[in-house]
Amino acid sequence: MVARIYLIRHGETHENKQHIIQGQLDTDLNETGFEQARSVRDRLQDVPLCAAFSSDSKRAADTARTILERHPGVQLQTFEALRERYMGELQGKRGNLYGVLPPSVEQPGHFRARLLKWWFEVLVPYIATTVEQDQETLEEPHAHIIITSHGASISFLLLALLNEKQYARGPGEDYSSSHKRIYNASISTIDVRTDGSGVLVKVGDASHLEKPALERNADVVQDEPNA
Repeated sequence: MVARIYLIRHGETHENKQHIIQGQLDTDLNETGFEQARSVRDRLQDVPLCAAFSSDSKRAADTARTILERHPGVQLQTFEALRERYMGELQGKRGNLYGVLPPSVEQPGHFRARLLKWWFEVLVPYIATTVEQDQETLEEPHAHIIITSHGASISFLLLALLNEKQYARGPGEDYSSSHKRIYNASISTIDVRTDGSGVLVKVGDASHLEKPALERNADVVQDEPNA
């Protein structure tokens, strides 16, 4: 069987709007952010969700809770491992990130490892043990799961998964961080088999948003290799 994963970036925050580096600061959605979350809610209202996972950061969890207003039977589970990259002394500062970062910032290898650890030790076992295993193709999803997280986290995770031999790019999704952005409240879709292999179906889809999302994400390092 296969599970369809909807990997969703949280809605906009005041800090996003002001180009402030948030990292693991526990910031709130602004009104635009809640509007964006409601747009995701409406987009997914007819999808038969069976599970919802989120970063324990308030902006991500509130995005998930808004989506689940149309899925009252689904209980949200939050995880520290799905938080944004820890940005150390840069958190709370305004600006663009380029080049070598200070040592207080979470290193790329550690960041990537904690996201993959959660994926393969929490998500994949859930798919394997909870969902009926009656089909081994990637044609018709038998389970639908949302995960709400953060821009850099999603970008790192997608590129890390594509470096795993069992993950492939779907048609038209030749994803790299150089030409795809993970916008606020965008949806990236991955189909995952019970054995942990999968296909990246769609990256950073924001077509459901009424207004264009912010172009910049202050938490993403512009020239850092992350996969």
